[in-house]
Amino acid sequence: MSASDSHRENPDGPTPEAEKDALAQKLRCVVEQTADIVLITNVQGVIEYVNPAFEHITGYSRQEAIGQKPSILRSGLQGRDFYAQLWRTITQGKIFHDTVVNRRKDGSLYFEDKTITPLFDEEKSLMGFVSTGRDITERLRSQKRLSFLANNDPLTRLPNRRHFTAMLEQACRRIDNLGHSLVVICLDLDRFQLVNKAMDTPRADEILKRLARRLRERLRKDDLLARLDGDRFAVLLEGPNAEAEARIVTDKLRAALKRPFVGEDEDIILTASFGIACHPGEDDSDPLHRAEEALREVKRQGGNDIGWFTPDHQPAARQHLSLRSRLHRALEQAEFVLHYQPQVDAERHRIVGVEALLRWQPPEEDPVYPDVIIPVLEETGLIVPVGEWVVAEACAQLRRWRDAGLAPFSMAVNVSARQIGRGDLLQAVLDSLGREDLVPADLHLEVTESLLIDDDPRLDGIFHALHETGVALDIDDFGTGYASLTYLRRFPFHTLKLDRLFTADLDRRADNATIVSAVVRMARGLGMEVVAEGVESAGQARILRNMGCDCLQGYLFSRPLPAADLETFLRTGGPETTNPA
Repeated sequence: MSASDSHRENPDGPTPEAEKDALAQKLRCVVEQTADIVLITNVQGVIEYVNPAFEHITGYSRQEAIGQKPSILRSGLQGRDFYAQLWRTITQGKIFHDTVVNRRKDGSLYFEDKTITPLFDEEKSLMGFVSTGRDITERLRSQKRLSFLANNDPLTRLPNRRHFTAMLEQACRRIDNLGHSLVVICLDLDRFQLVNKAMDTPRADEILKRLARRLRERLRKDDLLARLDGDRFAVLLEGPNAEAEARIVTDKLRAALKRPFVGEDEDIILTASFGIACHPGEDDSDPLHRAEEALREVKRQGGNDIGWFTPDHQPAARQHLSLRSRLHRALEQAEFVLHYQPQVDAERHRIVGVEALLRWQPPEEDPVYPDVIIPVLEETGLIVPVGEWVVAEACAQLRRWRDAGLAPFSMAVNVSARQIGRGDLLQAVLDSLGREDLVPADLHLEVTESLLIDDDPRLDGIFHALHETGVALDIDDFGTGYASLTYLRRFPFHTLKLDRLFTADLDRRADNATIVSAVVRMARGLGMEVVAEGVESAGQARILRNMGCDCLQGYLFSRPLPAADLETFLRTGGPETTNPA
């Protein structure tokens, strides 16, 4: 029979019964192949059907499940009231939807996002129930992990700063109603960067974990201990006698540090600085901020001590906050300027370079110097855009001097750890050099010795990439930190800058002369040039020249000057007018 003959015999297509059978077949396929659990029971709740997903997720075969009740999956973690409410809902013809904790055949738990729908026949009589569910165990675990990571430090598993701040806010509201008090204790390990320097990261991390356990052991169950960041921790004490208890707790925490941390090669002894603030206090400011302000004062005094926040700290704290706000606006309002200090060839006594030094010049105020603003720029992250501006402006000024016909010399610019860690230093340098048509050798980047102590793994890649472009790297303030020969050999430094602490009294103290002579010989042996900072007398200059220093920098030749003043200085004789005999 041809297709046309078949069409003529059944001109209206498939019968309703055939269509119904085809649709039912499709529905069976959907139920059988879906990843969701499907379970059908009669009105008494006896299982009549389960799909393959049910078998896969629960571990019960179809034969084991049919004829049983869904209670075979009950975990026991949800009480009788929960299941009574479930049964009341569906027997009243309503849809039930909730998360159910079930137990697989092997005893393991799983979480099911379950919906139970009553089934009615054509006469609207209840004929059974169909339960559909999705295994959301992994999703809940992921949410739990994300919630944990959002509120806890992954290394020590203690609450993090975010969690501590939230709990502190709740505690402040609670004690205001109860008439109690609370105390925040901040502790910061002293010079923990030396531990990071002396050992690899996993071993240093292990010490922090062991420290966290020790601190926790010294506290009561209800006391909150958190790791704020790095090697800084905080404790929240609450109760009618919180201030008195804080003194006892602080002594216990200090005692926890006295016992050495046993290492593979040697024992590690740690000390810490403590800052403490009470609430209610002298004002309504955040007690955590006040504790950290007291901590900063302890650190400024040398550390390894305890400091309580007092009203004396309030002006300093307000001044600090004001400075942060003003510096945010200073870059936009072009209030930063650069001054330049010459670097002089020790033999020929001619300028071979200048160092760009940052100044903040608020309108109608005296200039503010780097030792005041740099820590705040670092703390706020503003050091990155300000540092990029410094590189760009220094290169632009060097181009202006070149165009003005001044003798060629190099430009030195200081860079910070934050610029290296958070900014794209290499790209900022290349952009500035290209924009001013300068070659990489025109620029020296000065990094402080203390930056190397952090042993940031990114330093290798960044320093060597800069070196490969031709940009010179100088190590600044040598002798004030803890850099070792390992760092001098590891990184491609062009110049070692000897700190002014060693040039001071050089012509009067034999020990300073011995140290400087040894450093110069060491640098020479490593193929590095040497610049001595802080040269203030002709006697110092002669000694440094005789020791083999390449360049000298200091007030003997010039203070740091604005660009226009330095240009005038150079055109009127420059450093040659101060040539020591």
